[in-house]
Amino acid sequence: MAPSPSRITGVAECVPILRNRGISWASACSVRGGGRERVTPTRLIRSPGGGVGQSFGRRSRGGRNREPGERERREEALMSQIRHVMALTAISLVVSVAAPASGQEAFSLRTIGRPETREGLHVAAAYLAFGVASEPPSGSRPPGPAIHLQVGIDAVDGNPYGFEAEDSIPYLRVPFTLVFTGTGWRREGILEPMVSRNGFHYGATVTVPGDGDYVLTIEVQPPQGLVRHTDPHTGVAAWWKPFPLSWGFRYTQPD
Repeated sequence: MAPSPSRITGVAECVPILRNRGISWASACSVRGGGRERVTPTRLIRSPGGGVGQSFGRRSRGGRNREPGERERREEALMSQIRHVMALTAISLVVSVAAPASGQEAFSLRTIGRPETREGLHVAAAYLAFGVASEPPSGSRPPGPAIHLQVGIDAVDGNPYGFEAEDSIPYLRVPFTLVFTGTGWRREGILEPMVSRNGFHYGATVTVPGDGDYVLTIEVQPPQGLVRHTDPHTGVAAWWKPFPLSWGFRYTQPD
């Protein structure tokens, strides 16, 4: 019969580390709790009946944990090395995902200003430094450098309209104005509902004069054609009144 486990408080994370004589496998548990971290060797021991019991550390017959022997020290050292390697691997994965590959930077979203939260909505703007193809086509545009504007409008937690947090809000009408501050050039239009690998958004492709500072202004109007419940048991709040948002940004053509 395997000895009863000693009392351990906190959260344990176990990683297999070795296979040895008479032991199915062994692991080490990193125990977090009480403001400190402690590593305790853990073993699954094959019982005489063929089952597997678990013991935490090693206990003497008197029930007190004795000082760790040479094997325990080796296991703790090996566990420390494993955790170090796992941490380095995780960091390298994050860096490889976050950093765009060579030649891909031109195809990444560029943020426009800071996201805004209004009327229970989270609104974030960005652009792609090139025009995009779409189906159905968005219509013809003049030749020249182009950017694809993207605005994401999502519900925040606790919004009164019945949406779950981070739900994209459909059926919106989002007029926009883009102004080139260097010359006063401006373009007006409607951001259309679209979907891409970046998710659902409201967007438009616009031919621009070139590099320089721009100001994007949008108006977030409430859903059109989206029926909402109004009874006392299942109803939601009335839609918000249209509100404007504006951001400045600098555009440079990709190399």
